[in-house]
Amino acid sequence: MCDSAFGGGSDPVSGYGTLTAIAAPGIPGADEITGGSGTVTDSAGTYQVTILSVFQGGGTYGLCSSFGEAWAPATANCGTLHEPPLSNGANFTYGDLIYPNALPGSSVLDANGIVLYNAAGPPANEFFEVWSAANSGNPLPDNFQWADMDPYAGGNNVNLANPFTVTPEPGFYGALALGLSGLVTLVRRRKRA
Repeated sequence: MCDSAFGGGSDPVSGYGTLTAIAAPGIPGADEITGGSGTVTDSAGTYQVTILSVFQGGGTYGLCSSFGEAWAPATANCGTLHEPPLSNGANFTYGDLIYPNALPGSSVLDANGIVLYNAAGPPANEFFEVWSAANSGNPLPDNFQWADMDPYAGGNNVNLANPFTVTPEPGFYGALALGLSGLVTLVRRRKRA
């Protein structure tokens, strides 16, 4: 599990949450998001969101390259979100990949990014997308878009001054291992004394 955050400060939007991810098969350095939830806050309010899986777009699922995403790793999967409410017919392609060990100054997202879904609506703020502004090499800035505008017509898109970040949470087994190593060290010290 990882904590995630983006925006805030001078950005007109912020988001916080927790996500789960596994190593992406065949894509070195990438993790595939398998689930997550959190909040997105903008000038209209705060929304409870979940990460939309590439299988849940209500559209097409397949290799990113089949959607014309030539930059994508050969084995990367993508989904499409077909014409969300008030999108003026736009489709969103997203891949749910993160690169947790990205170099400083680089994004942990790629050009397809992730879609956050607010099941409660209102429809104008039902879907949000966060992605890197460039191809995978992942340079900053990250972008955010409300899915109520057509991205191909310049839509409701902002460059984020505060990019998408992930911070691994210490897992139960990691904490248990740390505790056990401390106990072993203590026992060794007592034996020597």
